[in-house]
Amino acid sequence: MVAASRLRRAQERVQQARPFAVEMRRVLGSLASRVDPAAHPLLDERDEPKANGKVLLIVITADRGLCGSFNTNVIKSSGTFIGEQGTRQVALGLVGRRGRDFYARRGFEVRYEQVNLFSQLKFENAQAIARAAIEAHRLERSAAEESSAAEWLDWVSQGAARAPTGAALWLSATSPRDLPAGWDWTVLAPERMRQIPDDRYRLIVSEMTGLDAAHIGRGLEPGGVVVLAAVLDGLQLPESLRTLERHDTDDGATAWFICRREER
Repeated sequence: MVAASRLRRAQERVQQARPFAVEMRRVLGSLASRVDPAAHPLLDERDEPKANGKVLLIVITADRGLCGSFNTNVIKSSGTFIGEQGTRQVALGLVGRRGRDFYARRGFEVRYEQVNLFSQLKFENAQAIARAAIEAHRLERSAAEESSAAEWLDWVSQGAARAPTGAALWLSATSPRDLPAGWDWTVLAPERMRQIPDDRYRLIVSEMTGLDAAHIGRGLEPGGVVVLAAVLDGLQLPESLRTLERHDTDDGATAWFICRREER
């Protein structure tokens, strides 16, 4: 009776706070729609999970029993969710002793845990949980970006191996960390692409999707190689560029190409 009464009062407090949560979500959604998604990792909207991405599941249980089937249902639901992920790895945030004790010996990676907080629950506790989730997201995103950058540099190296040495151009807003050796490199910001002279370079690298592939191709000497990333929707490579290799990225919307400009 006592536990049921406490649970009912807790439910009432949650329901009373719901209008504030709804309005807060509306305001945040409005703000997010007005800014560049690249401005913050949490604005990265994902209709589909990223390949090899790890799921963070926060499991909130009580520290003790005496709350009916609450703990059992939460643990059962979390186990069902984990099973539905298939081969995707799941990391856990554990709030409450019952959930912590249940998963402690089951070999999961635990990113966050907190017990004995419900007797004096404060807003700071929710902030700590949110910070742990945000940090996990940031680290996972950073790891994914590092992996993607390494894969792109490997792709560039494959393209460079097919190009004659000499003058080379890297289209980028910032100077890349690792430029393949053996070429006389120029780094040019994409907005200055119209300054590229015709028949000038033996190797051109462009990671910026949406650039004019035809104009890039004209900057190559005949027999030169271009390594580029491109959005597939509406893509038309010029006839002067012959595709040597193509790599479709995980998002399905872009692809990487290694092309050679045909001899005249």
